[in-house]
Amino acid sequence: MHQAQLRTEERIYGLGKRASTLNLRAAKDEQQQIKIYRMWNYDAAGMYPPGSDPMYLCIPVYLGLNSLGS
Repeated sequence: MHQAQLRTEERIYGLGKRASTLNLRAAKDEQQQIKIYRMWNYDAAGMYPPGSDPMYLCIPVYLGLNSLGS
């Protein structure tokens, strides 16, 4: 498991194919809670409803951007 201390305004991008917003930190789940991303691949034969996670390709790299840089 990976956890990171993020600044309040920090935005997160990356992690491979996601049916989510570009800024992954802005995404919410069905209960409007902060979304947690799994790093586990599976092929749903092209049937990815909105919010599906993960999709076909996970890349364990992300970029965090904040007011001081990255």
